[in-house]
Amino acid sequence: MSNFFYTFTPKIQAASGMKDYLKYTTFGIEILLYVGIGVCIGYYIDKKTGTEKPWFLLVFSLLGCAAAVYKIIRFSGKIK
Repeated sequence: MSNFFYTFTPKIQAASGMKDYLKYTTFGIEILLYVGIGVCIGYYIDKKTGTEKPWFLLVFSLLGCAAAVYKIIRFSGKIK
């Protein structure tokens, strides 16, 4: 009986490590997307309106950064 558990224990530990890896990878991608989408929206609005200075780019990139910081704060509460 102990052989049975010994055989499958490393696989369970490997699956747990992969789960953590995927969780943090997804988190990083989400952060990049928040900022990237904010920059794209701001750039698009600036080009459509023809503003001389990139005000919309600045505003929406800051909103994307704020969303990223909010996500980091929410995520850090879930870390054990």
